[in-house]
Amino acid sequence: MTEKEALNLAMKLCSKKEYATGEIRSKLLEWDVTEELTEKILIQLLNEKFIDDERYSRAFVNDKLKFSKWGKIKIAYMLRQKHVSEGVIGEAIANIDPELYENILRDELTKKARTINAASDYEFKGKLIQFASGRGFEYELAAKLAESLRRK
Repeated sequence: MTEKEALNLAMKLCSKKEYATGEIRSKLLEWDVTEELTEKILIQLLNEKFIDDERYSRAFVNDKLKFSKWGKIKIAYMLRQKHVSEGVIGEAIANIDPELYENILRDELTKKARTINAASDYEFKGKLIQFASGRGFEYELAAKLAESLRRK
């Protein structure tokens, strides 16, 4: 694949949806583009704003929080899997509205609480915390909200 073909294909991909730099690097290497040429293409894509890890991270955090109902831990983990830098991840996570974040977890735990069969309050709370942890929410917040949802 020539440089022009690889660049055009990468631009076409990036014009359809957001990609992280690491994702495009992986795609280029899958297409058997040399490491040197891959770096050259990535620089051009960055300069022309086809890819922007900060923009990608903001959109990813927003989508996963509001639509998938993921917590900060899971979101950060998935961004690391896409080779986004820790600084960019930290900034994107820091921009999450704490009130919105807590409300999302409270709503998810309230829905889950209706479906839990538990012999004791201890087991009930444990199942809620486990559910929240699986979604990537912090233990402290999950425990606080699970306690407030204890069965009456």
